[in-house]
Amino acid sequence: SREPKHVSSGLNYIILSPDNYYKASKGHNEGIGFRYNGNLYTIDQFDMRYNRPDKVLTSLGVSKFSVKLYTKAWEKRISKMGFSPEALSGELALPSIEIPGKMLLPITTENNKLKLNVKAWDEDHKLDRISVFINDVPYPELTGISLKNKNANQVEQELSLNLSTGVNLVKVSVFNEKGLESLRESFKIIYEPKTKKKPDLYIFTVGVSEFADKDRNLKFAAKDATDLVKKFGESKYFDNVISEQLFNENATKDKVIKTSEFLKKAAVDDQIIIYLSSHGLLDDKLDYYLAMNDVDFNDAAKNGLPYDAINNMLDGSNCRNRLIMIDACHSGEVDKEEEVSRSAVASGNVDVTINKKSGTTFVRPKAGLKNSFTYMKTLFNDVSKGTGSTVISAAGGYEFALESEDWNNGVFTYAVLEGLSSGDADRNRDGFVHVSELKDYVTLKVVELTDGKQHPTTRSENALNDFILFKVDRQMPVKVINQD
Repeated sequence: SREPKHVSSGLNYIILSPDNYYKASKGHNEGIGFRYNGNLYTIDQFDMRYNRPDKVLTSLGVSKFSVKLYTKAWEKRISKMGFSPEALSGELALPSIEIPGKMLLPITTENNKLKLNVKAWDEDHKLDRISVFINDVPYPELTGISLKNKNANQVEQELSLNLSTGVNLVKVSVFNEKGLESLRESFKIIYEPKTKKKPDLYIFTVGVSEFADKDRNLKFAAKDATDLVKKFGESKYFDNVISEQLFNENATKDKVIKTSEFLKKAAVDDQIIIYLSSHGLLDDKLDYYLAMNDVDFNDAAKNGLPYDAINNMLDGSNCRNRLIMIDACHSGEVDKEEEVSRSAVASGNVDVTINKKSGTTFVRPKAGLKNSFTYMKTLFNDVSKGTGSTVISAAGGYEFALESEDWNNGVFTYAVLEGLSSGDADRNRDGFVHVSELKDYVTLKVVELTDGKQHPTTRSENALNDFILFKVDRQMPVKVINQD
C-alpha cells in the first residue's frame, strides 16, 4: 500500500508515509529511531528532515492552505536550528565518530565516573571539538571538548564522564572546522550508588520592585522572590536549601551575574532553580531583557539583564537538574522574523484589579499564515542544543504579566505557590511535584485566574530530565542557608 500508515496508542499517534516522512503527537516520539548504514540512531539525528506533517497531510488529501501552514511551521523550525530547506535535501559530507568499546560498556554501574574511548575522523577537514550531552545537558559545557590544539583530521581520545543517579542517556558527536556535525553515537548506562542522599537545592532569586525610575515601581516582585524561597524551604525533599537573593537596589546586571557563581557549587544530583521577577522589556530589535534596578527603560540594553545571560549562568555547572522561572512580561519566546504591529493591549473584564509588569509598548504579531511561530512550537519537540534547562515563562512573547493585591503576588508566582501549598500541582498524586507537573498546573491556573489574558509558556524544555521539585508534605521545613 502507498497510503500512510497510522499507529496510535491512546491519545498518542504516529502517521508514517511510504517515503519515511511522519507526523506524530508532540512529546511522545521517544520510540522512534532511524537506521543508517546499519546503525540505529536516536530521533534527533534525522527528525528535522523527516518530521514533516505537511508531506503526510498532503498524502491524506488535506487542503492546500492547511498544508502550506504546516510547511511554514517546518521552515520556521529548521531556521531556528540554523538550517535551510536546501541543506536538508541533499547528502552532506559529515565527519565521523565511533565508540570502539561501546558494546562492552556496562548496563549498570556503582561508579559515578565512566571512562570512554572515542575515535573521530574527517577526510577533508580538521576536527574542531567533541560534543557530549548527558540527559540532554552539555558536558562539560556547551562548547564541548576542544580539539583545535591537535590540528588533526583524526583523533583518539579518552573521555571521563560524571554520571547522574539513575538512567544516563549519553550522546557523543564531533564537529569539524566547517561547523558540520557527525551523526551522534548514543548509549544508556544506569548509575546506582551504594548509598543515596537527599539532594541540595540551590535557589537564586532576583526580585525588583523598586527602580531608579520610580514611576516604574512594582508592588510584589521582591515579595514574590522571598515567598518562593520560603515555600521551597518547607519541602522535606531536600537536605539543604541554599539561597542567594537580590532585591531592588542590589539587583544590578553585574551583581546578578557575579552572584550567580554560587550555583557552580551544586553537585551533579543536586538541583538549581533560578527565579526572576521584574519588568520584562523588548527593545526595537525584539531582544529580551529583565529590568534591573538601574535600567534605562528607553534603552533596555543599558543595564538590562539579557535573556542569554540568564541561561548562560548554568553553562558549565556539574548539576544537571536545572529550572529557570521568569515572572515578567514578554518572557515567552518572541519570533523576530514575523511581521509585528504595535498597538495597545486589548482591555477585558477580569475580576481583579491588575497591574502590568511591562516597560515597553505592547507588541502583537499579525494573525494568519505569516504567524507560523505558534504552530511550530505546537507541532515539534525542541531538539535544539542549549544548556539543558527547562525555562518556564510567565507570559507569552507578546503578552503582559500581571500582578494584583487580590493575589498578593504576581499571578504566575501566586499559581506556583498555590500549586505547591495545596498539593494540586502533584498531578498524579504520588506525593511529589515534578517539573512537568508544575509547568502544566501553572499554565492552566494562570489562564484561569486571568480569564485568558495571560498564557505561561515554556521557552525550552528538557523532556529527558523531569526531576522532582517538591515533596508534598506539611512537616518541619529544612534549614535555609543564606550565602554571605
